[in-house]
Formats: sequence, structure tokens, C-alpha cells
Amino acid sequence: ETPPPAQPRSPDAHAAAMIRYTRGTFNLSVLTRVHGSAVAKALPHAILCGIFGAALKYAASLDEGMDQFLSNILTNNAAYSSYSVLMGFLIVFRTQLSYNRFWDGCKHVKDMQAEIFVTGSNLVAFCRQSKADTLKIEAFQGAMVRLLSLLHAAGLASLHGKENVDFRQEVIDAQGLDRDSLHAIYDEECKFELILQWVQAMTVDAQINGVLVIAPPILSRIFQNLSNALTAFYSAYRVTEVPYPFPYTQATEILLLCHWLVTPTVMCNFTTKPLWTGIFSFLVTLICLSLNKIACELEDPFGKDINDLNLEEMQSDMNKRLLMLMTPCAGIVPTLTPTATQVIKKLSRRSTSQDIERKLTRTMSLWVEDLGVGQGSEAELSHNKGVQTEQPRQSSTTFSESDKFLDAPVRLSGVQQPAEVDGEPQQEPSSANEGPAEPIRPEPSAEASAQKSRRSSEPTFGEADGQQPALSAAQAPAAAVAAPAPAPGRNLGVRP
Repeated sequence: ETPPPAQPRSPDAHAAAMIRYTRGTFNLSVLTRVHGSAVAKALPHAILCGIFGAALKYAASLDEGMDQFLSNILTNNAAYSSYSVLMGFLIVFRTQLSYNRFWDGCKHVKDMQAEIFVTGSNLVAFCRQSKADTLKIEAFQGAMVRLLSLLHAAGLASLHGKENVDFRQEVIDAQGLDRDSLHAIYDEECKFELILQWVQAMTVDAQINGVLVIAPPILSRIFQNLSNALTAFYSAYRVTEVPYPFPYTQATEILLLCHWLVTPTVMCNFTTKPLWTGIFSFLVTLICLSLNKIACELEDPFGKDINDLNLEEMQSDMNKRLLMLMTPCAGIVPTLTPTATQVIKKLSRRSTSQDIERKLTRTMSLWVEDLGVGQGSEAELSHNKGVQTEQPRQSSTTFSESDKFLDAPVRLSGVQQPAEVDGEPQQEPSSANEGPAEPIRPEPSAEASAQKSRRSSEPTFGEADGQQPALSAAQAPAAAVAAPAPAPGRNLGVRP
């Protein structure tokens, strides 16, 4: 009988910790780090190329025949430049593709983690309405947390590679599950799919047993989350299962080898001293090899390299989040204190008052611009604008005063407003006894009275333009009567 796998991590297990570094320009710790550096891996080949170029130039300086031979190899550098450009394009393409593979793998793993945690969080929350026995609820939640931890560990193990049989993940008390289930997981090749099926079956059984008393449409979110987790796992597994295309890899390696052999010969024609020949040969080769090594490091984010994702750290973080769901604090629902409601009302009232104050300021500024253009001296205009702008700041605006100001009748200052009955203009009564009684208006506040006095002292639209408003024969007698004072309100700013 095959024993189940040991769940705790073994001392020789893979523990690749991603490099954490301090960001900055010319950081000494970054420049001098060798472990995990792509430049350090390309450095030996570049040094060897530089030594070969310097030795070749030194030999040519001693032998005129060899110097003549090297000079006749390449008389025009266009061929070498074209070759370098094409090879650089191929290397950059591979580096960009490897970079995209790295971030795609990281994104899909994080999506899988999020869906697995949301599944556990929803199942724990759904148990709050359960009327079942407390032991049944605790048994369901305990089995659910163990299976979700095992599901996440199985997914990371599959992403790490099937050939890495020594890769062990730490799971939340896997020994708490029955022995038959552990044997089934150990013998099954598709571990992730099997555990996911167990979680779905356990959810259905919990609903039948009365542990999950929740509406079926809401409970279906559990299956949707598990489906999203499976999709994210397959997307991440694609990065591991489908490697970088072999034709691109082979072509890149061959071109790099040819470039390594040709560069010292070409540099002998471009330089005069062996030292500069070796330096430039070293630099050109180092750039190309470093880019290629970076592509190799990023091609598989789930491997054993130091620059790969730390899968054991991810599993440990998932276990901490799942165990948090079982703590007493996760079942606490925050409540408000008795004074919190009043605080919210005060904050909302203050926000509304500030909005009304801004509207009043904007309305009065428009009124000053429309009625004050071309009237009075420049000093008076500036004084009026200052008064209109400073008015909202000097007064503490309340709801009653603001509403009274905004809802007051709007009338043009200095312009007669004849009454209309059935669409025809009527003459205003010459005395208070002859005409209808005026409608009762609310007593204007001190703020509205100040606004009224300022508007009454300003010239009317007709006076501003140097014209008098034309009156009909029927309206002429009424014009002699003093027009009633305009009611406080906003001026719409409409020119005649």
C-alpha cells in the first residue's frame, strides 16, 4: 500500500525566495549583487570574448601580414551593423515575450488565490443563518478550510512541474482528512480538479443537510468562484506547459554564437590599440548575452530559479488567510455607537451647506458680471465684485435662508413687469384700493435685504445702454406710478 505524502516541508525542499531589493539609481547593493544576476551569468563569456579580441589585435600589431589580412576582412561596416540590428531585434522579441509570460503567470496565480479565498469566505458567511447543530457547522467549516488549502497547494505543485516530485507544500492539517481521501489525492494525476470536485460536492451536501440555509441563486456564487479559480489555474498552467518556441530559441543561440566569433575580428579594424579592442568586444558581447539571459530567467516564473515566484510563500499566505476565517473575530459584525449616527448627520449637513454656499457664490458672481459690465467706474465694479464674492463667506448660510433666497421671485431690476391675465397684459392699479391685493411674501432676511438694496442702487438694463424701455399707450399711465420694489432673488442675467 502506497503511503500518503508527508505534508510538512522537508529540509531539502525547494525554497526559492524572490530577490527583494532597494530601488534607486546606481544603488551599490544592486550593482554588486551576483546571486540571481543575469549580467553575472553573461560575464564569463563576455570576458573571454574581450580577451580574444585583445590578443588578436596584439598579434596583428606584431605581424604586418596578419594586420593586412584583418584589414581586408571587412572594408565596410554596413554588413556587421545589419547583422547586429537583426540579432538585437530577435533578442528583444524574446525578452519581451518572456516578460509577458512572467507577468501573465503571476496575474493568473493571484486570480486563483482570490477566487479560492472568496469561496471560503462566502461559505463561512453562509453558515451564519444555519439552524443545524453547532458540531455539524464546525465540521463543515473545518473540512472546507482543509480542502481549500489542499486545493491551492495542489495547484502550485502542478505549476511547479510534474518532474519535481520533491516539491512539498505545507497544508492546513491535511492529516485531519480521512486516509482514503489522502490516498486518492496521492494516486490521482489531476489533483487540482479532484479536490475542486470535492469542494463542490461538500457544498451540495451541506445544503441538503441544512448547514447552508441560503437562497440557491446566492449559493450559485460558490460554484462560479470555483469555476473562475479553475480558469485561472489553466491560464497559469499554460505558461508552464507551453514553453518558448524552439525555433526562436535555436535561432537566437546560433546568432549569438556567430556574433561572439565575429565581434573581435571586426573590432580590430575599428580600434588602434589592443586594450580598446578588448574593451569594446567585451561590452558588445555583454549586452547581447545579458538580454538573452534575462529572457531565460523570466521564461518560466514557476521554476527553481532565484528570480521565479516564491510558491511556498504564496501557500503560507493562503493558509494564514484561510485560518483567519476560523477565528472568533471573523464572526463579529461591527456596530455603530449611539453617537455615530449624529456624527454622520452633521457631516452630511455640513457638506450640503458647503455645496449651497458654492452655488450662491457662483450665482452672485454671474449677476455682478451681467449687470456691472460697462456701468460705473472701475473702482465701483471692483467694489461690487468684492462685496458679492465675500458675502457667502461672511454669513453662516443655513437651509432656511438659502432656500428663501433661491425660491424668491426673480425680477429684472428697474424694468416694469406688467401683470398678465389670460395671456393679455393688464394695467397695474394706480392706487392700493383699485387693484387686487398684493400676494403675501415672506419677510426677507437681513442677507436678502442687503442684496435688494445693492441691486436697487444699480442702473437698469435700459439705462446702461443709454435707452429708455418703450412703453405702449395702455402702459403709459401705469409708468407714472412708482413700481414696487423688486423682490429679493437671483437675477437671471438675461440681456434685453
